[in-house]
Amino acid sequence: MIVSWSAMIGGYAMHGQAEEALKLFSKMYCIGIRPNGVTFIGLLHACGHMGLVDEGRGFFSSMTRDYEIIPQIEHYGCMVDLLSMSGLLQEAHEFIKNMPIKANGVVWGALLSGCKVHKNVESGEEAIKHLRF
Repeated sequence: MIVSWSAMIGGYAMHGQAEEALKLFSKMYCIGIRPNGVTFIGLLHACGHMGLVDEGRGFFSSMTRDYEIIPQIEHYGCMVDLLSMSGLLQEAHEFIKNMPIKANGVVWGALLSGCKVHKNVESGEEAIKHLRF
């Protein structure tokens, strides 16, 4: 059952209907369905589309605290994307430095995208150093 809920949340998030994704999660929570790691990827993606930084931080923290889900590289990438696209480039860079797992190209690419949007050449150059072409 969680697969269907997570797929719907992810689908809403990917198609720009982030508000619907968050509503669906609330409904899922109310009827007692436990989220999984895929659910949180959709939620973090939805928060990124809406610029809901605090909500995204809350969902990320909730994964481990409330559901004992260990964040994977995809979750970290979503958080870096959320922070960097919201203009919090320094926080995104610190987040990467403090990750318990090694950042991959997706994570550094998320930072680079935020640098492009917010015209931060210095942080962009730092991100490029970590990308493998």
